[in-house]
Amino acid sequence: MKFISVPLNDIGEKEYDHGGENSPNLIVIELPEQEFTYLKNSSVFNMLNEDFGLMIDDYESEVIPLKALNKVSKNIDEKSAPIFAEAIHKAQEKQTFVGLDF
Repeated sequence: MKFISVPLNDIGEKEYDHGGENSPNLIVIELPEQEFTYLKNSSVFNMLNEDFGLMIDDYESEVIPLKALNKVSKNIDEKSAPIFAEAIHKAQEKQTFVGLDF
């Protein structure tokens, strides 16, 4: 299973960093396999990996920092990746990050 986490505040960021689960300070969403496949085959993950020095792939955990979220939101097809897009928008709203646990 693949999960996306969005901290809602500073406490949530710390809890994510320390493996916290079931917290009111974190939103954790399962990413469906078809949405992951779309993102992997599109340019979204490649762009993030190249532009921000990330390593988003199967069997990896990675954090998309706040500074990368604007670029991501401009390059994502929200109809093909609605759960990922919602997580990006929530992290932008809360001024945090998106954690990926694949």
